Amino acid sequence: MIPLLWAALAPSDAPQDSIPAPQPEAREPTAVARAPQRPDLEPVPLARMSKPRKNWRSQDEEQVRANRASAERIRRLPDGEVAELARTGQQPQRLFALHTLWFRGRRDLAENAARGDPLLLGKLQALRSAAQ
Repeated sequence: MIPLLWAALAPSDAPQDSIPAPQPEAREPTAVARAPQRPDLEPVPLARMSKPRKNWRSQDEEQVRANRASAERIRRLPDGEVAELARTGQQPQRLFALHTLWFRGRRDLAENAARGDPLLLGKLQALRSAAQ
């Protein structure tokens, strides 16, 4: 019985690697190498092939100029009109008007303008915490 057990455990005569090793394959020529060479065509420079870039910087500069002009206009307004703008203007104007009122010392007007508006209330809270 023991020789039978040893025979079952003994390695077989079959090769250990039943999977053949990969053979190096001949590489196919790439599409560029297979393309016929045409001497009458010259390569196109990359600059002519690519799309023109958008000039984001000039658009940003225009926006900055518009924001500065709006800020200057708000700075020249009296306190009452700035408070009204803080209540009814568009969001960037409202925030700037709130800042203007706060830094002019008209905190009562700033708090009245921010009443009921979570965005302006959050900004007011940030201004208060920065002032402490």
